[in-house]
Amino acid sequence: MSAYTAIFAAGARADLPASYAEVWVVLDGALLVGAGSDAVTVGTGDFVHVPEQARGIVEAVEDTTVVCVSVPAH
Repeated sequence: MSAYTAIFAAGARADLPASYAEVWVVLDGALLVGAGSDAVTVGTGDFVHVPEQARGIVEAVEDTTVVCVSVPAH
């Protein structure tokens, strides 16, 4: 397992998928996560499970800080 903090500037964007599963806890800010009509916005205090090989993107709606936990460690 890996655990780390990630900081996204407003407008930052990255493609999913990853070759590992992650759980993100939003400490501050908001992220858009997913693909098309299945995308969700998560904000301060929310958590989201991102399965291995999840489709879509992650985009910072505003400056955002998250704690990421992934399995396996990377």
